[in-house]
Amino acid sequence: MPIANRAITIHPIPLGIASMNIYRSRNELSFKACLTANYTPVQATIIANRIDNPLIAKEMASNDLSAIEPYSQLLNATYAGEVIAEAVRSRKRIGLLTDYDVDGITSNAMMQHALCDMMHYPPDLLYILVGHRIHDSYGISDSLAGKILAIPQPERPELIITADCGSSDEERIQLLAKHGISVIVTDHHAIPKSGVPCSALTVVNPWQKGCQYQDKSIAGVATAWLVMWAAYDYSYKKKWTDLHNPTSLWDFVALGTVADCVSIASQTNRLFVRHGLKMINSGIRPCWHAVQLAQQDKQTSIDEGTLGFQIGPRINACSRMNSPYLGIDFLMACNIEEAEFYYAQLTKANEDRKEKESEMTLVCKKLISDCMVQDPDCVSIVAYDPSFHPGVQGIVASRIVEQTGKPSFVFSPSRDGLLSASGRTVARINLRDALQYIDDRDPSIFNRYGGHKASCGAHIYASKLGEFKQLFDSAVRHQLGNDKLEQTVISDGDITQLGPISLSSYYEISQLSPFGREFESPIFTSRFKIIQSVPVGKTKKNHLKLIIQDKHGIQYAGIWFSALSTEDDVIPVVQDRTYIMNYELSENRFNNSSSLQLIIKSVGE
Repeated sequence: MPIANRAITIHPIPLGIASMNIYRSRNELSFKACLTANYTPVQATIIANRIDNPLIAKEMASNDLSAIEPYSQLLNATYAGEVIAEAVRSRKRIGLLTDYDVDGITSNAMMQHALCDMMHYPPDLLYILVGHRIHDSYGISDSLAGKILAIPQPERPELIITADCGSSDEERIQLLAKHGISVIVTDHHAIPKSGVPCSALTVVNPWQKGCQYQDKSIAGVATAWLVMWAAYDYSYKKKWTDLHNPTSLWDFVALGTVADCVSIASQTNRLFVRHGLKMINSGIRPCWHAVQLAQQDKQTSIDEGTLGFQIGPRINACSRMNSPYLGIDFLMACNIEEAEFYYAQLTKANEDRKEKESEMTLVCKKLISDCMVQDPDCVSIVAYDPSFHPGVQGIVASRIVEQTGKPSFVFSPSRDGLLSASGRTVARINLRDALQYIDDRDPSIFNRYGGHKASCGAHIYASKLGEFKQLFDSAVRHQLGNDKLEQTVISDGDITQLGPISLSSYYEISQLSPFGREFESPIFTSRFKIIQSVPVGKTKKNHLKLIIQDKHGIQYAGIWFSALSTEDDVIPVVQDRTYIMNYELSENRFNNSSSLQLIIKSVGE
């Protein structure tokens, strides 16, 4: 459905930064397979623009749970489950050690329910271990290991189960093992060059060598759930517990999967999210009921957008600005009053996070401007200021990537002569490989590092910031080769070529949810004439409410958020002039009625 046979350049007027529209290429075999499977032309186009395998394409809206591979395919999961079940049976003290982000927090709550509700493990024997984002850092850090060893011997955990961390923590695992503490690692992060931690009792990670689990894209919470499924199965076969359904924990898996931005092209992840959302909207737990009550429209269902942009940021905010345990308290709330109390606390932490993020973003704008003056050809951004907050640096790095189109790291002061860093990137650049490139050339830079292709964290020695900056830029250039970094909008083309768009078009697209990384919500590109533009907004009128008309004379309502930097700006579009617009379809609900609304993403001549 391309507007033209080549990419075109669009200038997003409020940003003043050129971006390139790249039109998705439709796989005709996938398109025909989808039509044969009774998808509508719009649905078939969206799927075929993303999925090249016809067999996978026609199953994108499937609810067939048999598509989820069993834990028996996940290397060491069966053994890990047996060890956990035996520990539960013998009432060994168990510690749950998880990361402080949403993937880790949901893993913690999920495992608590699995052990205590499904396998009847006494909650008072369970030790909850989550590192502090600022004081402890990621994973099994030195300080967190020290805290574990400081627990008096009778209460100290005998078995620790990690989730969403541990693959890069051999030294600390070895230390714990020397003190009689066994560690089962469940994780989904990249395996370091040195291999999995050999001092662990066992390691469950789909990325490790020899693992036959085909879907490597599952989140940490999904990996941990598979291990809990194995543990429950073993307990049930031994007649140590009664009948339960492990899929009843998929509400936690859904939230962790969406918030961790793993691939939603994965059939496994799509099933986790789709079925998990059904549980969430059924009000299966007080925490989800509290979210529904807090929404402006109480009739609106919780969807992947709510998970990714409302609940996830709140849970992350509490670990960024305060304590990660607040997120666990919210998910584990026993009644609606408790859940509402904790959700209000998460919301307050999120507002504090937004304020700090705004302050850091302003400083970064100046740093970026100086960087571009000093090196106009730079392909990466490294920002540091002594005032920066380590809990917000990842979000600010994301904002820099959005504004500049360059992979970026934001640094803030840490402890003992170290700087803490969070990095985000564009699709073209693998951030984890970039850090490996740096470490291979100068092993003295890092205290530790880890992460994914799209996001990474690190601690470097403060004296090495200059070296990191130079090598990071070199690493990006190495991956680019002769290519160039350009800000891009990935478009599904002109949907109006398939006929007039309506609210039914929006509903057709919604049936393909969940959307997320590698199965993104569609952005369309069409030419529209401006009929009317009116500034709107609650606190300041910096959005534009539009009436626009397509080439067939059909008019649509549109909203262009943050079209104006200030209320005093000149409206950047002229009545009766035609523009190329990138937009999404949305449903506008007002006074118990619904209508189609176009969310304008960018506008160009």
